[in-house]
Amino acid sequence: MDGLGFGEWLVIGLSVVIGLFFVIGNWYNNQHAMHAVRWLRRGLSVFGSIKSVRLSAPSSQGIPLRIDPVEVGPFNRLQGNLVLARRENLPMWLFQLIRGNQETLELNADVRSRDQGEIHAIQKTQFGRLKTAQQNKYRQMVLVDQSAERSFYASDAGQASRVATIERLVAQYPSAILSFSLQPQSPQVTILTHLPALLRANPEAFFQALQDFFGS
Repeated sequence: MDGLGFGEWLVIGLSVVIGLFFVIGNWYNNQHAMHAVRWLRRGLSVFGSIKSVRLSAPSSQGIPLRIDPVEVGPFNRLQGNLVLARRENLPMWLFQLIRGNQETLELNADVRSRDQGEIHAIQKTQFGRLKTAQQNKYRQMVLVDQSAERSFYASDAGQASRVATIERLVAQYPSAILSFSLQPQSPQVTILTHLPALLRANPEAFFQALQDFFGS
């Protein structure tokens, strides 16, 4: 060991740090994922239940959640995807921090009610993260309303009243809801949320607001 030079000690030190990050980061992500699942179970208790969680899936690609909605609720299909930071991989985690990647929970659903038309509400900071094809699609739609933080697109100007109800819904969770989309094809509903902000909200109130919206 006495013969090791600075370079060798540097490699050993980095290996130890990366190894510790893997163990601690993987443990933290599992705890974080289970906290999110507990939050969801509380919120879904009135009209659904989580049937499976694939915690073995790579956290950066998304942890799929299969949710069985109750027959009397507004949804006949509901799924989630939980995307966490790559805390188990030090270089990737630092890269994500630099890029400003966010931890998210995406909910995809089909509703039992009639066609809701096509409407998209999206935070302006989130717009640049969309693929070019999706950005072009939004630009070809009607810009019904916009604020300093968010834009509201619809398939036609006749959706203005529906946009207003969505505005009131997302205004309750301005930091948590990154985008909210309604469309005719499955999934009819896509809600992308900022996970840390969402977990600070009351889960029962959040899902009750969704139930009230789709039940209206």
